[in-house]
Amino acid sequence: MKSCALLLATLVAIAVPAAAFDSFVPNPQDRTLYPAHANGQQNERPWLDAKRVSAGEIDVDGRLDEGVWATLPTGWGFVEHEPNRGDPASESTVFRVAYDDDAIYFGVACFERDPSLTSSTLSRRDNIDNSDIVSIYLDPYHDRTTGYNFRVNPDGSLADSYVFDDGNRDPDWNAVWEAETYRDQRGWSTEVRIPFAAIRYRPQQEMTWGLQIYRWMHGRGEDTGWANWDREAAGFVSRFGELRGLRNVPAARQLEITPYVVARSTNPDAGFLGEGSGSLSDFQNFGADIKYGLTGDLTLNATFQPDFGQVEADPAVLNLGPFENFFAEQRPFFVEGANAFEHPNFNLF
Repeated sequence: MKSCALLLATLVAIAVPAAAFDSFVPNPQDRTLYPAHANGQQNERPWLDAKRVSAGEIDVDGRLDEGVWATLPTGWGFVEHEPNRGDPASESTVFRVAYDDDAIYFGVACFERDPSLTSSTLSRRDNIDNSDIVSIYLDPYHDRTTGYNFRVNPDGSLADSYVFDDGNRDPDWNAVWEAETYRDQRGWSTEVRIPFAAIRYRPQQEMTWGLQIYRWMHGRGEDTGWANWDREAAGFVSRFGELRGLRNVPAARQLEITPYVVARSTNPDAGFLGEGSGSLSDFQNFGADIKYGLTGDLTLNATFQPDFGQVEADPAVLNLGPFENFFAEQRPFFVEGANAFEHPNFNLF
């Protein structure tokens, strides 16, 4: 009996997605995607148009491979801030901006000819160190005095802060936003989504915001930025470029409630070795922090029964000196916006 082997060959067509951030490869000859007014090397105050996209059109995964990115104008021409102020950046950085009714999106491609020079460490939030960084500054009021800063490193660690008085920072400010990153042999990229509810602005039919993008290249020791100014010139937020074309953005529902519950059981009669009556003393507490945007210029911050249990525990410290330890206040209600109560001659709190 002869055995027969039946070979079935099936041809399957597989759609191959576009490689990550292919459409972001710099091409300054294309003046449609690389307008002259968005070139930071040729303009003291460059500006870029943001374009509206449909909800869900951008998947925040860091790859920048959505087709809509390839149609948007580009911010380019980054300039060294340190060490050689005003020189063209040694590596290309380009970015594009989109928005929908709920959020604004940034796509940033950081090209690097030697990937070994890209440095990154996985860090806790607001504690990025020894890493390359993409830093986004927004001035939604366009008052050239206040703004917000959002930072991300190649490992996806996040940091944010509030900026006031044309350059001072409040690192205790925190917002709900997201960013994802991607790395390959050409460098790294990030997609950032910032909900409109996370920031304050005055809703208008068409808005212009202040904008600055920085890229810190840790391995090269080089700090670069989109807008550039003389080292001796005063100001920071007042020197930003501009983001234009934000049209018909609805007023966001700026309501944020952060509840917490704390429970503890102790045996007050227990001795050093654990002997005791066995009766427990119970303690429970609950509360919440509330933040509500009344208008574009006025925000209500409130707290109900604040407790130290609503924040992370203080780190252990071995104190061999004569002075007591001091641990900084961490409860959000008491630290966010505390700069409004600062006085040069005395402390209000």
